[in-house]
Amino acid sequence: QGALKTATSNVSSERLGEILASYGIITQDQLVDCVLGVNSERRLGQVVVEEGYIGREQLFEHLRIQLEKIFYATLLVNKGNYAFIQPDENAEPPAMTFHVPVQALLMEGVQRIDEMEMFRERISSIDMCPVATSENVTRSLNESLKPVIQLIDGRRSIRTISHDLGWDEFETTKAVYNLLQ
Repeated sequence: QGALKTATSNVSSERLGEILASYGIITQDQLVDCVLGVNSERRLGQVVVEEGYIGREQLFEHLRIQLEKIFYATLLVNKGNYAFIQPDENAEPPAMTFHVPVQALLMEGVQRIDEMEMFRERISSIDMCPVATSENVTRSLNESLKPVIQLIDGRRSIRTISHDLGWDEFETTKAVYNLLQ
């Protein structure tokens, strides 16, 4: 039907709990407590709602964010495996489904691929460890870049900065590229 219904990933930063923590909905300690409440009958989203950390509407919005993050990250993978499948009609349905038009996702995804190619001209790898050259720059920075510059120390890789901020590879690489500019 031309729509993405669900997505799963084994990448930790693409898990719902990590996404909620990266958006400041829950702390890492609250996430640990919620994970302890998960079982075969209670999923993490349900536990987070029951604990009062998030409302149902906000949960659904973050589940959609999760779906999109997984999709966009998949398009940027240059090695490894991924699959787009249509589930067997007799299979148990996923716990949550959406109806996100694939065409819109692909348009955004193609733009990200093009931008990432441009970023790669100056940033060869997500394992690069950027170094800040001036502390005075921080005051004049766009607010969206300040969290990144605060973690740039010459020892943390873009991968580590991305994980620490709860951002995806694209967002972090774009921020580092903008700082380089």
